[in-house]
Amino acid sequence: MVMVALFVASLVIGVMVRTALLQQRQIVLNRDQVQAFWLAEAGLQLAARQASAPADQPGGAETNILWKWTPAGSETSQPPRKSGEVTIHISGEDDQRPTVVIADFPADSIHRVRARRELSLSPATGSPGTPPQPISALQPENRQP
Repeated sequence: MVMVALFVASLVIGVMVRTALLQQRQIVLNRDQVQAFWLAEAGLQLAARQASAPADQPGGAETNILWKWTPAGSETSQPPRKSGEVTIHISGEDDQRPTVVIADFPADSIHRVRARRELSLSPATGSPGTPPQPISALQPENRQP
């Protein structure tokens, strides 16, 4: 009888530990999804500034940008903080410049999360420093490869 009770107790404890580990993994995945989303949003803002550059400056034509993001103080922290990678593609010089932003977080892990944002940028109006106005913003894509 005592052996059966110990066996049942060890099964219950095993299930509880497994559930706690799964919840911890889900929390980390959710945190990484939020970080990838905000990196993609920052990439859209960078793309808008790049697209508003005059045609005689770099960025007036089709542009590809690779931005590697590292949190401040990550060189001295133990363990090192995770960094992200943002790829921005701005298509040619037509009225609506399709822009695709893909953010991967963490960049140096096989378990990374990808957020994809797309929008079309209209040409800048008004002063030269005014960023283009977004025409449409499509859904983010969050997935784990």
